[in-house]
Amino acid sequence: MSLIEEAYKALEESEREFRRYMEIRERVIFRDACEKAWLASVLATDHLLTSYGYEKPRSGEERRRGLAQLEMKVMEARRLGVRDRSGSRAYHLHSIGFYEGG
Repeated sequence: MSLIEEAYKALEESEREFRRYMEIRERVIFRDACEKAWLASVLATDHLLTSYGYEKPRSGEERRRGLAQLEMKVMEARRLGVRDRSGSRAYHLHSIGFYEGG
């Protein structure tokens, strides 16, 4: 399975978990949905970087560095603010959603 296929699968699972959370309002399910959405973001970012010839990142630091380099080389990436968007997903999904439970 490719990185982007894995990303879509994680996103689908996140949506399924979030719908379940909306029915029963159990915080652990909300946290599961957030982590799956964060995984989808990580996998999609890895796909983006590898599609531009970068090695698959092995850490968050490598991912951030790769996005910064990509923004220097690809105007569209800079215009879209992919590094900022990734950081925002990390904060909202991983830090707030998972660790704080929303």
